[in-house]
Amino acid sequence: MPVKAEYLMIGGFLGAGKTTALLQLARRLSAQGRRVGLIANDQSHGLADTALLAAHGFPVEGIAGG
Repeated sequence: MPVKAEYLMIGGFLGAGKTTALLQLARRLSAQGRRVGLIANDQSHGLADTALLAAHGFPVEGIAGG
């Protein structure tokens, strides 16, 4: 059986709410029974957004300095 995958990219200015929007979307998709994996192009010191998303139980891979 073929696997159907969807891709969504979110971009915007610093402080625009990208991480919050991504977290809300991931929660909704997860509640619908869909598998969610996240990739964060995190520019902050210590990969704060990556750590925040992972702390909510989602699998996250961070790309530092990308």
